[in-house]
Amino acid sequence: MEQKRNIHSFTRIARLAIFALLLFVFADVVAQQQQLMDFSVKNEKLSSALYRFSNASGLNLTYNAGDDVYKKVITYGAKEQPPLIILEGLLASTLQDFKKVGNQIVLFRNTNKEVVKPVIEPVVVPVETNSHIDDVVEDVMIKTDTVFVTDTVFVVKVDTVLRIDTVLVDKQNNNTSTNVKDIPDDFFSNEDTRNTGWSGQVFIGPVLSEYSLVKNKSDAYRLTNFSLGIGISRLINRWNISLALGYTHFSENFTHNYSVTSGGYYLSDTIDEYYTVIGIDTSWFYVTDSSWKPLETDEYSYDLNNRIGYFQAEGSVSFDFISKENVRLYLKGGIVSNIIVTKNGMAFNNESAEGTDFSKLSFESPVFSYSGTIGAKFRVNEQLDFTSELYYFSSFGNTVADFSSDTKMNGVGLQFGLKYYF
Repeated sequence: MEQKRNIHSFTRIARLAIFALLLFVFADVVAQQQQLMDFSVKNEKLSSALYRFSNASGLNLTYNAGDDVYKKVITYGAKEQPPLIILEGLLASTLQDFKKVGNQIVLFRNTNKEVVKPVIEPVVVPVETNSHIDDVVEDVMIKTDTVFVTDTVFVVKVDTVLRIDTVLVDKQNNNTSTNVKDIPDDFFSNEDTRNTGWSGQVFIGPVLSEYSLVKNKSDAYRLTNFSLGIGISRLINRWNISLALGYTHFSENFTHNYSVTSGGYYLSDTIDEYYTVIGIDTSWFYVTDSSWKPLETDEYSYDLNNRIGYFQAEGSVSFDFISKENVRLYLKGGIVSNIIVTKNGMAFNNESAEGTDFSKLSFESPVFSYSGTIGAKFRVNEQLDFTSELYYFSSFGNTVADFSSDTKMNGVGLQFGLKYYF
């Protein structure tokens, strides 16, 4: 009899426990159903949306933030929906799924999941037309600068001739004779002005140079460079002491190609975890899933236009080793101070295939260089010469301090100009 009473009491206790458990589950479900919320996402990364969702709903989300899927941009909206329904809608366009483990919501990759576009009613955030950009088209614009240089020389010459004739009359034998001193034909010659005095000059010309911040290129020498400027000289017989101010521009158009390879390894993700308690020891066990990231190669091609320009101040000395009436040949040597005023483009070397913008490089300024010149002066009129020069120039050191390759500035130039004597 006593045994029957014990069995009956145990049965009642079991029923009460089951009823309490069902009541707890029902209350939890009802609480979840009653917790309704509004949530919207517009052109936002999935990782950022999940962060805001976790703060708004109070749910603890666990996922691999390094997975590329969380960089995907999504648009989604829901009004008065349970949090888990909203979470399902946020993950609808991906292969990600979720599972509740304790008080954590674990997100994991489910390859068997069907990816669909989430439709949650009512949607309160309208998607604007063309708000999602599927293809990104990169346009490369090549700008070509055309420099027009017009040299206009105005020569105004006013000659005032004052001629005095002296007439001597000698009366001898009743005969009158007149003796007039003739003026030499070269009295108004400008030869002295060309030997002693001052002269001004304007010049322009192309430059053939291998100066470049792009290494391992086959077309190293280019004729896309130029120089122009003005100068003044002091003439002492065959010697000329000159000071010139100018601008030298280096231009380089080229195509740069390189590739970047990624992938070729497994990605591991934890999808579940559990533990066992033996005595006072707790042992944790993790359920992981691995996925293969395929090998991918991205090819890049750039059409670039590098521009480097220097303002120059040059002091030089020349000597006319051949002096004829209409032609003079001379040798000249000079020291040049170069101050950078233009730097626009990308630098490439063997260490970085992606390149470095000029604005991030430390250009030396001023940079000193030397020049050697052989030239000719052709007489146009009494006060004007046409000049032609062939010169070589080279900097004493590198023009960029933090570039791994040699960046000396050197080349050969051909210069044309007009020299006016005054």
